[in-house]
This record gives sequence, structure tokens and C-alpha cells, in this order.
Amino acid sequence: MARSSEGVPAVAHVQDRWEKTVGGARIRTARNGKGMRWQARYRDPDGRERTKDFARKYDAERFLTTVTSDVLRGSYVDPDAGKATFGDFAKRWLEAQTFGDTTRDGDGAPPPAPRRPRPWPSGAS
Repeated sequence: MARSSEGVPAVAHVQDRWEKTVGGARIRTARNGKGMRWQARYRDPDGRERTKDFARKYDAERFLTTVTSDVLRGSYVDPDAGKATFGDFAKRWLEAQTFGDTTRDGDGAPPPAPRRPRPWPSGAS
């Protein structure tokens, strides 16, 4: 893995998707003029390469600055983390619990209905 001058792993860069440099000359790619031009590329803390596309280079660089600082601080949040459904989350949570089988299964009866307070008598003093 490439390293910066400070010895920190190089985790990000911005790539031009419309042009590339070959032998010192700028050459247009097949994607020239199509879609977002700038691609922010980075590695998450697990080592997976991630990408996000932007219309402006400034926006891609700013995004990478934020992601890189989050990774180095340890506050990075996986963008796929929010894609789990509640049902999947609930199943994993339930499997991780340590309570006994009788608590988990219950007796099959519905929970008791909530009790409503009695109205205050209107003629009471």
C-alpha cells in the first residue's frame, strides 16, 4: 500500500474519468462528456476500495478530505451500514441476546392490554 510522507497509509485519490495521461499527453477516454467526470477513490478501514462520483473536482477532493479524516480518527461509518432492513437487524439482535428460551419464546399469549385511568368523578369535592 502506498504511504504518504508522514508514513500514514495513502487511502484516497481523485481520478479524472474523462481524460488520462499517456506518455505525458492528455488523452480523452471513451467516457468523455458522459456522466460525472471526477471519481473519488478510497479504501475503507476494512481495506475495501470504495468510489463516489462527482461533477466537480473540488467536491470530490472535499469528500475525500472528510472520509480520510474520519478513517484516521476512527469515526468512519460504512455507507452500506444503513442498507440493512429492520427485520435483518432484529434477527441478528435477537440471536445475540443471552436471555433464556422461556423468556425468548414466552407463553404465546398476547401482552396484557394497557390499563386506562378511571375518569375523575365530576361531583366529588
